[in-house]
Amino acid sequence: MKVSKLIVWVENKTGSSIHPDEGIRFGDPNVDADKVQISWMASANAIRAAGERSARLMLVHESVFFPYNATEKGGQSDFLTWRVNTQRVALLSEYGITVVRIHGT
Repeated sequence: MKVSKLIVWVENKTGSSIHPDEGIRFGDPNVDADKVQISWMASANAIRAAGERSARLMLVHESVFFPYNATEKGGQSDFLTWRVNTQRVALLSEYGITVVRIHGT
């Protein structure tokens, strides 16, 4: 399944669009994801576990980056310099993982 189709599936199941803080938070919306890592958070350990299983998609509940509102308008502009975030970006890139956040939908 393509990641973009997963979002459409969620919207069809809930009967509404996903919220603005949800959706693809990192990676390629057109990646084929035949294996999925479901995690509360995209921690380094969860990303490694996904990569070691060749999962191309992570479905997470919490924000991918810190601080929590880093990617929202008016959020902290230097968030990608934080060690936790650079580590996550490096691991997600290394394993070619796309992250979808579904929080409130």
